[in-house]
Amino acid sequence: MFLLRPMSRSVSERKMNTLQNDKEEQDFRSRSYYDIPSKEKIESMSGIDLAVLQLKYKPDDPGSIVVLNEWRRRDKIEQHELNKKLIKSQNKTAVVASIFGITGTIIGAILTVILTKVFK
Repeated sequence: MFLLRPMSRSVSERKMNTLQNDKEEQDFRSRSYYDIPSKEKIESMSGIDLAVLQLKYKPDDPGSIVVLNEWRRRDKIEQHELNKKLIKSQNKTAVVASIFGITGTIIGAILTVILTKVFK
């Protein structure tokens, strides 16, 4: 009878590292074949350099797709920053509006007490 034991942690880690290295190697070969700069280089490019790189490729080329994905990534980052600013502004507005509401309620209660005593 054979007993099945789970793989040791080191074996599974080695397999994961091997898969990771294989994926990186395949990515490197694909980028070299299609003349696409590395992810780090593309991320560090200015907008003008990225636009020049985009002009190098035809619309359906893998390089063009990589550049479009970089534009989308940058747009998402910019939108995230704008959303954070908007949320801060909305929170300030909500605090001011609640202060006005509480102040109005207190003033209304005081006026009600005063006016009921005056007109009695």
